[in-house]
Amino acid sequence: MTDTSEQKDTAEFSDQLLYTAAFSIIGFDRMLMAQPKQAVAALLSIDDAIAKVLDTRFKIKGQQYTVKDFVRVQHMNAKLQCFSTGNTNADLLSMLHFSGLFMGELISQHLLVTGALHYGRFVTHTQSNISAGKAQVMAGLDIELNQWAGITCDVSIKENLDEAILFTGDSSLFSKLSEPLLLEWQVPQIRQVFDGLSDTNRWVIDWPRLNLELFEKIRHYQMADFYYGYEHLYGSFEQLSKRETVIFENTLTFINNSLSNTVKLYNLAV
Repeated sequence: MTDTSEQKDTAEFSDQLLYTAAFSIIGFDRMLMAQPKQAVAALLSIDDAIAKVLDTRFKIKGQQYTVKDFVRVQHMNAKLQCFSTGNTNADLLSMLHFSGLFMGELISQHLLVTGALHYGRFVTHTQSNISAGKAQVMAGLDIELNQWAGITCDVSIKENLDEAILFTGDSSLFSKLSEPLLLEWQVPQIRQVFDGLSDTNRWVIDWPRLNLELFEKIRHYQMADFYYGYEHLYGSFEQLSKRETVIFENTLTFINNSLSNTVKLYNLAV
């Protein structure tokens, strides 16, 4: 009787390698307290952004794929969790494209968001399709520690992308202007042990270069120019908390660095 029960329980679960991404809107709780209508409108715009990005198509060695066929999304208020459906190259590229384009969509709507993409072993309940694993925890920890609007990636993401490029012979995978869209960056994070800020070298998605059409001009932006569009949701720049101020500053530093490098890539292509 016990053996039968255990076999049935085991049959209901699968153990597999998956990709997962976590996102969180920065300052959403304060936004909700101060401007509930705008906050709810922001949540609706997130649903629209998810639908748009899921329809994105990409190619691997000339074969076309659609992101929605490989990505499952769970959205609850200011938090978003995504899972791949499997462990193929298409799953990896779908998660990378979703993460980078979703970031761009929210930034274009003047919502500051931080994200993280990880990879690992998951236990999935086959009937409900609910998954859980260590990578999910690590992605959630990243978005709590990261002090910027950007997407950090587990080192295995870079390793798997390199393997996909080698296996397919397609060097254009997740690249733009002939350069990879994964790069190393000193990501500012809160280090809980020391209760302060420190920079951690991480692989990150170059989402500004992926979403160049969002920028009116490819130039160096001043904080006044960048923050102008966020004021209706976050209040005046002077009203921001110290943490929020640092996050906006760190984000703008990354954007300006990305756009500066993009100009160099354009010049090399001419």
